[in-house]
Amino acid sequence: MKVVSITMVKNEVDIIESFVRYHLNIVDEMIILDNCSSDETPLIITKLIGEGLPIVFIRDLDNNYNQSFKMNLLMEKAFKEHNADIVCVLDVDEFLISSENSNPREILNNLDLDEYYLAKWITYIPTENDSNDLFIPKRITHVRDENLERFFKVIVTKGIFFSYSPNLEMGNHNLTFPDSNNPPKSLQLPLKIAHFPIRSIEQCISKVSVGWPNLVSINTQNKSWGWHWRNIFEKIKSHKNIDFKDLENFAKYYALKDFGDEIKIIAQPINLDFCKNIEIKYHFRYNYLRNILDGYEQSSKQLMSFKRLVAGNGLVSLNSDYEVIKNSKLFDEEWYRNIYGLEDDVNPIVHYLITWRENLNDPADFFSTEFYLKTHVDVDNAGMNPFVHYIRYGKNENRKIFHSKLNDTNCSY
Repeated sequence: MKVVSITMVKNEVDIIESFVRYHLNIVDEMIILDNCSSDETPLIITKLIGEGLPIVFIRDLDNNYNQSFKMNLLMEKAFKEHNADIVCVLDVDEFLISSENSNPREILNNLDLDEYYLAKWITYIPTENDSNDLFIPKRITHVRDENLERFFKVIVTKGIFFSYSPNLEMGNHNLTFPDSNNPPKSLQLPLKIAHFPIRSIEQCISKVSVGWPNLVSINTQNKSWGWHWRNIFEKIKSHKNIDFKDLENFAKYYALKDFGDEIKIIAQPINLDFCKNIEIKYHFRYNYLRNILDGYEQSSKQLMSFKRLVAGNGLVSLNSDYEVIKNSKLFDEEWYRNIYGLEDDVNPIVHYLITWRENLNDPADFFSTEFYLKTHVDVDNAGMNPFVHYIRYGKNENRKIFHSKLNDTNCSY
C-alpha cells in the first residue's frame, strides 16, 4: 500500500517544516507544488530533500492561485506517475490525525481502494497561553467547538480515480464526477484534519493580504470562494494594528457563516507519540511585508502586460495573431482549457495571447513556448508570439519545437 500526499503551498515558512516532518510519519511520499513563494518556503523544502526525505518538489511558474486546476494535476501525477494507492489531499496548514489517537496510517492501510473518503476538519485556535515551540502542533493546542465544523477534506483511492476520473472541488472538500451518471458516495473516516489556518499576526496579515486578491483575480464567475478571507481582509484594512485578540477571533470564526453567541475553545493537543524526526531545524523570520510587496509586484506585471496589448496597435496585432492561430487549426483548445483550468466563458486562444509572455503557457502539448523562445533567440528579440512565428515561418523552416512537461525537482531553489 503506497500513500502519497499532494499539497500546494505559497509563503508558508512558519509551518512547512512542521507539515512535512509530521506527515512523513504517515505517508510514503509527499508531492509539493510551490506557487511562486517569495519567502524561504522553497529553501526549506530543498533542505528537507537534502536530508533524504521522500519529497517531490515542483516549482510553479504561474503565479495565479488556481487551486482546483493545479491540485487536480497533482492528483493525476500521484496516481499515474507515482503509483499511489491512496492520495491524501492536504493544505499545508492541515494535519491528518486519528480519532482514536493512533497513527492515521493504521486506518489508511485498511481502506477499500474502490471507495473514497472524507475526513472532518477541526480548527485549532492560537491563544495567549501558547508555548514558543516552533513545531506548530506542539504550540497551538486548543480547538473550537467541533459541532460548528461543516467542512471535510477528501482522501482518494486508485479505484475511484481510474474508474471515474473525478475532479477535486475548489478547496479540496469533495470530489465531482463530471463523466458519471451514477457517481459513488463518500464514506466518512475515523480520521480528522487538524486545521491551523491562523498562527501568528504576521502570518495572518500575509496570508489574507496576498491570498484574497489572488482569489479575486481568478474568480471570473463571482463564486462564493474564500468569503472568510474577504472578511478578514476588510478588517485588516480597517485596523491600524492587529493584536492577539484579533488573531484569536479571526481563527475562532474562520470559515463560519452561522455560529452562536459564544464559541467554546477547549484544550485538545494532537497525539504525537508515534512521531519521529519532528524537531524543527530551519527557522526563518516571517516577513509579511515582503510577501505583500511581491504579490503587488506580480499583479503589476500582469496589468502592464494587458496595457501593452491595448497601447498603440496592440489590439490590431492581437486580432491578427488570433486569426493566424485560429486558421492554423494547430491550437488545441480543449487541451489548453483543461491544462490551464479555464472557465467556460474564457476564450482559450485569447487567454494564450494575453498571458503567454508572463506565464509561458503552451498552445498545445507538442509545442513549448519557453523552449521555442530560448532556442530561437531571434524570435524572442523580435517580441513576436512564438506560436504565431512557428505557424508563419518556423514550421516551413523546420525549427525545433519541444514537448513541454513539467519535471519534478529535488534540488531547486
